[in-house]
Amino acid sequence: MDSATAAALVGAGAGIIGAAVGAGSAVFAARVTAVKGAQASHQLWLLQGRRDAYSQLSLQAQNLLEDVFRFRQRGIEGRARPVDALDAYTRLTQRIGEIRAAHVAAEIAGPAGIERHTGRVLRSLLCVVEAIHPDALLQTDRGWNLPDAFEDAFSNADRAVSDMSWCARKILSTPGIDTVDDLRPPLGEPHD
Repeated sequence: MDSATAAALVGAGAGIIGAAVGAGSAVFAARVTAVKGAQASHQLWLLQGRRDAYSQLSLQAQNLLEDVFRFRQRGIEGRARPVDALDAYTRLTQRIGEIRAAHVAAEIAGPAGIERHTGRVLRSLLCVVEAIHPDALLQTDRGWNLPDAFEDAFSNADRAVSDMSWCARKILSTPGIDTVDDLRPPLGEPHD
């Protein structure tokens, strides 16, 4: 074999090796890009799912608190008759089911430990609804009033919703939060 043929064979071999390495690199780069794209897509999907779940729970809780606030005004004015309390109690008890569903969705959306805050919202709303049960009303010389425990329950529910909203904003705006153990909302749980 003459030197020109050998050089051609070596050059062809180098070309084949170069093409294989180049193709392998291109395949690897495409795979890395696809994986990173899938991860980014998944993170966006997770973030949107959390945003939707937290928004739904917050909206449902705020709506219930507004309804309770309107009934509270009647109680402050001495106009909270048992029949009105029964109507409000029945309506709010039905809406608790929607809040439970929103609570479960937020818990599923995560991150780990979010139940500490979403569960506090649910429990405090249940307490405030129970505090307006017709049997809880007190009859005085001025009319029907809400029990003393109502104000504490109402304040606790308001704080719980505010803290949960604070946590949601923190989780949604801070990349990489995978647990809420270190989150300390500003209002904190009652009796902290």
